[in-house]
Amino acid sequence: MKSFKFLLFLLCLFLVSASAASAHFSYSPQRHITSTHSSDVKEYFCVDATDSNVPISTVDAYKAVKEVLYSKNYDGLANNKIYFIQGGAGETACKNMTSEQLSSTPFRYYIQDSTKPLCDGTSSCVVRYGEVKQSDGHSHYDYGVATLRYKTFTNVRDYIVNHETGHLLGLPDGNGSNDCPGSIMHSKDYGCSNGYPSDPTQKDLDAVTTEANSN
Repeated sequence: MKSFKFLLFLLCLFLVSASAASAHFSYSPQRHITSTHSSDVKEYFCVDATDSNVPISTVDAYKAVKEVLYSKNYDGLANNKIYFIQGGAGETACKNMTSEQLSSTPFRYYIQDSTKPLCDGTSSCVVRYGEVKQSDGHSHYDYGVATLRYKTFTNVRDYIVNHETGHLLGLPDGNGSNDCPGSIMHSKDYGCSNGYPSDPTQKDLDAVTTEANSN
């Protein structure tokens, strides 16, 4: 009987662990850019590297970000509901866009030496704007700003672009407690030993697809 109870305990422990691993993409608090739900509205993006302390031109920064966004990652998911394309009618720099051009460009990437005032100065981050609460409690946003620290962008470009884009698409940060290799969101910065992965995992892509196909 004791042996049976012990086996039952192990089974329950396994089921709880499996549940915790699969719950990493609960999308709580469910924050993402509105355009990702529509095939008719593209994910227009701009890139800005006009910080005088950053030794890279906006043109080169744009090419670098574009290369990541157009590669085998999020682009084209959910039957092209996620479809990245240059915004601004040919203008690549966010700061040089007209207000009308910028208003239709929901994915904005700024490469800076210091990431203040939106971030803590040494970390990259995402800030979302234009919140619209949905009936089920989650939030859509008109646009998001990803501030990328230049040093990080130089050292682990693919990782930081895919990680912060993951936030704009709704993926949460990892907490390092489990499933460390399972996501672009779970890296060395979050207590994992997988370093800085370059690409989102299949779990990431599946989660973004599911969310884009929801309400």
